[in-house]
Amino acid sequence: MKARIVFSSYDSLKNPYYAGGGALAVHKVAKALTKNYNVTIFTGKYPGCHDKKINRIQYCHIGITWLGPKLSQLAFQIALIYKAISEQYDLWIESFTPPFSTTCLPLFTKKPVIGLVHMLAGEDMQRKYKLPFIFFENLGLRSYQHFIVLTQKIKNRISAVNPKAQMYVVSNGVDVYALPTTKTHKNFILFLGRLEIDQKGLDILLESYKQTEDQVKQNLIIAGSGTKTEENRLRKMIHKLELQDRVILLGKVVGKEKRKLLRQASFIVIPSRFETFSVVALEALAYRLPIVGFTIDGLSWIPKDCCYLVKDFDKEALSQAIKTMGQDEKLRTAISHACEEGVKIFSWDLVVEKYKQIIKDVLVNKNYV
Repeated sequence: MKARIVFSSYDSLKNPYYAGGGALAVHKVAKALTKNYNVTIFTGKYPGCHDKKINRIQYCHIGITWLGPKLSQLAFQIALIYKAISEQYDLWIESFTPPFSTTCLPLFTKKPVIGLVHMLAGEDMQRKYKLPFIFFENLGLRSYQHFIVLTQKIKNRISAVNPKAQMYVVSNGVDVYALPTTKTHKNFILFLGRLEIDQKGLDILLESYKQTEDQVKQNLIIAGSGTKTEENRLRKMIHKLELQDRVILLGKVVGKEKRKLLRQASFIVIPSRFETFSVVALEALAYRLPIVGFTIDGLSWIPKDCCYLVKDFDKEALSQAIKTMGQDEKLRTAISHACEEGVKIFSWDLVVEKYKQIIKDVLVNKNYV
């Protein structure tokens, strides 16, 4: 009989509020594990959701639908505790979620729990709301014996709080494949991701792009979705800066439309104030697309010759980077060639093998108390 592995992740592939890179990463890993395990993903409820199997993974939605995305995350975390107590499973992999990151699940079960750290939300939440989120986050981190983290910097952060924990550093992955050799006309700048103005730095992007509009010929395409409030705020910013003829809002893009954008963009801008491990950056590498952004920790893993990163949140510096990348085709070509090699270490095949070994360590070898 196959062992049962449970993942918990508030976000999911069809979540109308987010549907971000972390949800895709959880799904990719879970799908690969279904060959050897029964896999369930507990995920947050949203209007119109239905429990079902996707790629042999059982998706179960828990929590409350009518609270909206932020309060629903709290309801989801409370519901997780009940599930950890009442469900039968052999291993639980908990993908941390705002506002407190952890749910302290190891306190409610004798089964092994691995904290999957796509993000530690405490610092960003404390910056936004001026409340002691980091303090409560640190208390939660101390309750875990095992973590999978995306970068060495996250490992160091957690080790400072919980030095006895077993830490595994595993990046997110991306599908690596050969691109068409036919020359593609690249004629726009791309932002791709969730429309959350503060975290994603869309206000900085628009103001920086405004400074270059007379010097850069490429229009700016913003592809992604968010709450109605955020989308309306973004439209108002575009009109205030008189950029409605240069900035195009496409809404959420998936599948062929998304792949077409990545193939045809001149370069991509990731102006985030906070990231843990940008899946959009991984996708850009896979499409040999130069990356412009800030020197935040969440982008520090990108190979140096595959990006143009500038001082954090400096509008003048970002504007200059956009100008340079927009005007210098030779630079873009050089970075594109570097991406072809740089992306190979992030292939999903390598990432999944690491997850399989970790599960063996924790389950088969009983590497837990």
